[in-house]
Amino acid sequence: MTVDLPPPVPDARTPRSGPPAVPYGVRPGDLTLTWRFVVMFGWMFAFFAYAAVWQASVQLGIATWWLGPRSQPTPLLIRMIPFFIVIVGGMAAVYNVRRLSHVSIGVALVSALVALPDFSRSVGLAVVELLISGSLVVLSVASLAGRYRLALAEPGANQMTGPAQGNGSDHVTEPDRVNEPAQANGVATGDAPSSSEAWARPAPPSSGSH
Repeated sequence: MTVDLPPPVPDARTPRSGPPAVPYGVRPGDLTLTWRFVVMFGWMFAFFAYAAVWQASVQLGIATWWLGPRSQPTPLLIRMIPFFIVIVGGMAAVYNVRRLSHVSIGVALVSALVALPDFSRSVGLAVVELLISGSLVVLSVASLAGRYRLALAEPGANQMTGPAQGNGSDHVTEPDRVNEPAQANGVATGDAPSSSEAWARPAPPSSGSH
């Protein structure tokens, strides 16, 4: 008698192909490490760019609104306003705040307000300040492409690996239920038949009876 055994059950612990693993603690919307460094260095560049504007204003004798004329300079806190804005953007990148790209865009737009009053004083320095802010806006918008996103689960992925929903007695994974018919049949699983099964079977005909 030929007994058909059930097909082998795939091991539920076998790793499935999928997207590469992400670092621990990453939230949806966070930037990748590469883009974080790009944004960070962008704000660092803006810091030195504003320092160059300060130096050019002193050497050319053209005062910006936040520096004031050489004979009557503005208070230190006002002179540091562009640098405070840049530090806020840079620290947001260092500490990886939530929605870093949007925060960087907002801070870059605020830095553009620094250039507006200088158009009535020195158009050249105002254009340089506006270019600094514009480059930060472009960089921040480009960083939106480097965000982590939620991966969509494949259909039926949890059907083979996840536990069945129900009470405590139903916590059986789907692959285990495939073996139930085989385990119920003692002949199929290689177990010896019980005594009741042996008496229930018809006896083989003897060689002398016709």
